Amino acid sequence: MIDKDIRESFLDIDKSAKCPRKLISSVRDAKFNRKGTTNIWELIGDGPKSFTKLYSSREDGSDVVEFHSRCDNRGRTLTLVYNSAGEVYGGYTSVSWQSYSNKPVYDNKAFIFVLANQEGTAPIKFNIKKPESALVLDGGCGPIFGTGPDIKVCMEKGDGRNARLTIQQNPASYDHETGSLGSYLSRDELASEVVVYRVEDVTMKLMDRQWRTEPRFDREHLQNLKEEVELYWPLRDMGVSEDALRNVNILFVGPVGAGKSSFLNSVESSFRGHVTLTAGAGSRDKSVTSAFRRYPITASDNRRCLRFQLCDCRGLQDGIDITKDIDSILEGHMPNNYVINTSSAMKANMHGYKQHPRLEDKIHCVVYVIDADKHSNHADIHTPFITDNVKKQMKTIQENVDQKGIPQLILLNKVDTACDSTNKSTSEVFRSSAIRQRCIDAADCLGLPPMTVMPMKNYFMEPSTTDDISILALFNIRQMLRAADSFLRINHLDELRADRYEKLVHYLQSLKEEVEEYYPLRDTGVSEDALRHVNILFVGQVGAGKSSFVNSVESAFRCYVTMTASAGSRSKSLTSMFRKYTIISSKTRRPLRFQLCDYRGLQDGIDITQDIDHILEGHMRNNYVVSSVCDT
Repeated sequence: MIDKDIRESFLDIDKSAKCPRKLISSVRDAKFNRKGTTNIWELIGDGPKSFTKLYSSREDGSDVVEFHSRCDNRGRTLTLVYNSAGEVYGGYTSVSWQSYSNKPVYDNKAFIFVLANQEGTAPIKFNIKKPESALVLDGGCGPIFGTGPDIKVCMEKGDGRNARLTIQQNPASYDHETGSLGSYLSRDELASEVVVYRVEDVTMKLMDRQWRTEPRFDREHLQNLKEEVELYWPLRDMGVSEDALRNVNILFVGPVGAGKSSFLNSVESSFRGHVTLTAGAGSRDKSVTSAFRRYPITASDNRRCLRFQLCDCRGLQDGIDITKDIDSILEGHMPNNYVINTSSAMKANMHGYKQHPRLEDKIHCVVYVIDADKHSNHADIHTPFITDNVKKQMKTIQENVDQKGIPQLILLNKVDTACDSTNKSTSEVFRSSAIRQRCIDAADCLGLPPMTVMPMKNYFMEPSTTDDISILALFNIRQMLRAADSFLRINHLDELRADRYEKLVHYLQSLKEEVEEYYPLRDTGVSEDALRHVNILFVGQVGAGKSSFVNSVESAFRCYVTMTASAGSRSKSLTSMFRKYTIISSKTRRPLRFQLCDYRGLQDGIDITQDIDHILEGHMRNNYVVSSVCDT
């Protein structure tokens, strides 16, 4: 397990130091500008690590013999040096310290680093340049990195704070193209402490069963998810018509590098069947996305866009505040592809500003995207998902979103780098206790329920799509669509249903007008008085509903239910005669240009087909009582 002093080594810098404590919160908060790594596990490589304190000059004394007795033959170690300015630097080696006499040792995995300095620069890693002289093993000295030496700890025997430590720094074995390690540190500052930790791999055990029942990682579930997302339209299950609302909008908010654009590409790839780069993505220090942009997703048949849009905006970062534009985005005022100005908010008089946005322009769900690998809550080490400045911006956005009642979710990206088991197999994400804990911590970070956190691995190294990643992407999209539907149901259901009702009324009126204005062969140029009306004969068995249909047509024009034609559910026919029913126009009060002809119902044992020719040829008069002949 990680000793609590490794936290204290980074947080409990000498109170007399000139360097502020805010320079670094923990090992895992370090962001190395050379390699782009974000925690010491990834910096060293090959999965998560544990740290056990072997030696501390403050506790064990500045004694070479004590150092070697505690650190020799202990395998991989991490050495941290603190100086009186509060600066932190050191080195890592994958080979054991030994009590030889000035012997260079090969180590191609060794590196040295600066974690914090007075200037507050981002931590820097110096890779090994001459691995054959990565370390110098000397029983008469403390840790020595490089033959320069790049870092050499000379110890004068003493106890606690009375110990004297001398550090020599001369670049030789490690990369120093952008400056030596010493150039990033204060001159003439005495070392106040040296701490050495043993580094070991941590085996992450999987849970016996998934801690969420969905999704299933199989081909059938992939197809079901794809079909459900492709068939989606807003509030479909609530009876809202397909054309009531064209699409829902899902806004993604998160710090630079969290993977917003990468998720958009993963969703698009899941429908394309190959990895796409529709949204600009990368791992630069500044936001790759500079504009507010709506991304429609095309169905797998390439014939139509799906009924949702994924909205991306500039990434949050220290020193740049874009929260002033969030209300314009949420309310639908900001146009697509608007380049966000970091110094001033969008105003109503600007070009493209939507003065009267429709419901389909507004945001219906907000998703906060954070990097799972940035966080550590292991033992006594705590590293936040986001910096204090970015968290402050997110809280400002959350307050605005809360006021509007828009649902909020968390997309926990990069779970593959946060858990070795998930890195090996994405399908194990919901069996990983480490990812489960990160979901809980992410929810706590933003003050949302753990159920709102959605773990995600995006397409990164994969040349083609895989079922597991696509299942995770589609499952998360489905959860977002359900959240958007919840918002619409609570806030806009009556409005959307009213829209459907208005459309139905309009359609009914147009149908009624079309039928009322009908006369035979009107579209072919036949005059209105050429044929007075057409006759439509209804034939069917007893109880089929011939008379009921006639009543329904009459009712549609009367605007109340009529019983002009006798109808019922008796075993014998209620219609005993041949009868022509005339429908009266609700507008002109004149008979319409058609007649509905009803005839005795067909039934077993009674044959009335002998009269059919008379009816068809018009020989049978209206209200003629049909005689029945028993079928013998």
